[in-house]
Amino acid sequence: MICLDSTFIIDYFRGDEKAKNLLFKLDKDFLFTTEITLFEVGFGMINTNKKNFDLFTKFIERIKIIPATTFFSLESAKIKKELESKGRKISSMDLLILGMMRSYGIKKIVTRNSKHFEGVDDISVINY
Repeated sequence: MICLDSTFIIDYFRGDEKAKNLLFKLDKDFLFTTEITLFEVGFGMINTNKKNFDLFTKFIERIKIIPATTFFSLESAKIKKELESKGRKISSMDLLILGMMRSYGIKKIVTRNSKHFEGVDDISVINY
């Protein structure tokens, strides 16, 4: 199972060749994104590119969405503590994404911002 981060989805819709090629190679049956990512990407697109927003809504119909649950926030809190013990801080949105991933057993994330997700022992980053 692989989680698609907002940077990847945005780059894909901007026509980034690396993002497009990677999406073609990934197994579509195991692609996920989070409700947090939907907010991040949707907010950006609705404000800047209505056409891409409409395409984005069709795109998300073809991948699985990780819903928010009670337990993802507890996992996010654990991750925040783990990272702080290593002297690392990351954004609240990224913490929530990581908590959702961990809650659902998702171990990989596709992102251009690998530094945002480094230091979490059970999560690996796929860069493009």
